[in-house]
Amino acid sequence: MLQTISIEGMEFYAYHGVMPQENQTGNRFTVDITVWTDFTLAAQTDTLEGTINYADLYQITAQAMQKPAKLLENLAYQIIQQIFERFPKAEKAKVTIYKHNPPVAGLARWSKITLKQKRSS
Repeated sequence: MLQTISIEGMEFYAYHGVMPQENQTGNRFTVDITVWTDFTLAAQTDTLEGTINYADLYQITAQAMQKPAKLLENLAYQIIQQIFERFPKAEKAKVTIYKHNPPVAGLARWSKITLKQKRSS
């Protein structure tokens, strides 16, 4: 049976974007992650064994956010690949990335992308 573990509202200042100005001045980003896994063992034993540690999810995300990317889609893909590499029991992952105050000709609180992916067989 699959359950979910999530960490939401992670905030970073980073340098992602297509526009040269975004790579120079940076911007605020918020990231939400949900991972589908079976953590029955952890629920029964009250130990980290058998689950996905959300502190590790934060670390994966923080490392990815330090590497400038043009597209948030690519950044989310890189985060998911790291989750699957680090956690063999992760069956599916969803990453949402919000770019605060996107560079548009008007007011917008944020733009966001969501990538949901199943582990490849």
